[in-house]
Amino acid sequence: TLIVRTATLADAGAYTVVVTNALGQTTSQAATLTLDAKPLITAQPQPSTVVAGAGAQFSVAASSLTPLTYQWRKEGSPVAGATSAVLALSNVSAASAGDYTVVVSNSAGSVTSAIARLTVITPPVITTAPQSVTVTAGADVTLTVAYSGSPGTIAWRRNGVVLAGATSASYRIVAVTKADAGTYTAVITNAAGKATSTGAALTVLTVPAVKLPPNVFGIVGRPLGLQIQTDSSATYGATGLPAGVTVNAT
Repeated sequence: TLIVRTATLADAGAYTVVVTNALGQTTSQAATLTLDAKPLITAQPQPSTVVAGAGAQFSVAASSLTPLTYQWRKEGSPVAGATSAVLALSNVSAASAGDYTVVVSNSAGSVTSAIARLTVITPPVITTAPQSVTVTAGADVTLTVAYSGSPGTIAWRRNGVVLAGATSASYRIVAVTKADAGTYTAVITNAAGKATSTGAALTVLTVPAVKLPPNVFGIVGRPLGLQIQTDSSATYGATGLPAGVTVNAT
């Protein structure tokens, strides 16, 4: 009697026994030992990151003495028709992202692979555009943008020119001046594409510097002319006076 304890795949094969006495020896017919063991995964599926609309592929390698079957799963649920060692996905979308595994089986049992995560990069979409604003010189202004899709980089522009260091969802201008006036846009970029917000107009109003004449005297009942000097930033209303300026006579 030959006892093979805790048999492994290495113990499989054809066994014979040689019986010997004083007159000679004889060899038995071969007895084949076949081990029906669970599959052994030799190469795990690997994580993958792809752009939306592209294809993705996972694969697994396993060894077994008996035929193998495969069933791929996404988040624990079987993927219909995915019953080979390779899982090929085409035209992936955000819904395709998740954790994938494969169950490899034979007549002795089954084994589940390690998790392979599929990350799908989706293009940015502006959900909240910066809003136009009118302020007086010296005030603080904050422009904001919001977007959906995979994370990306943000670049603010004024009149189409990139603003150095303006790379967050909010762009703050402290104590605005006339030089800050213009049209602002935010450009979001990731591996799947680029989105540009609608323009937000920043209008900066300045209070004109007004120089009034010294005391002016006139004759009651007769017209009186006043000459008022202002800087170039002044705008004039229907009365002919700079906007925001009134004359009180006493």
